[in-house]
Amino acid sequence: MNMSSNNIFCDIGNLLVSDTNPINDQQIYEDDIQAKALSNAKVFFTELYNLLKIQKGDDDEHRDFDKEADNVKLPKGQLILPRARRIPKEKAETRWEKFRLERGLPPRKRRSRMVYNEIAKDWVPRWGKDR
Repeated sequence: MNMSSNNIFCDIGNLLVSDTNPINDQQIYEDDIQAKALSNAKVFFTELYNLLKIQKGDDDEHRDFDKEADNVKLPKGQLILPRARRIPKEKAETRWEKFRLERGLPPRKRRSRMVYNEIAKDWVPRWGKDR
């Protein structure tokens, strides 16, 4: 989804529009910024609507966008964005885990706090309040 006309790059997968047209910084007004933002938004929504036409077909005029079938499936993004945080390091095994693996012991199964009571026909706590 790359539109190279007028130095506008549109990446629908990342929902990004990048406009590299130079701005005259000698005389820049708020109206100019709003007009540029409006034209870039039009480019973005045109690309998004064209993607919907490709996925749904041209003859489908009446759509209900609350339904999952009428939503647009975004393609994979063209830009590779960096992670916000570092990739976590793998945790080192504890002494118990090393011992368990050497001996071939199965991992511990944790007991849940709730048990099914046949008399009450409901789940009740194994210990503590309301037992």
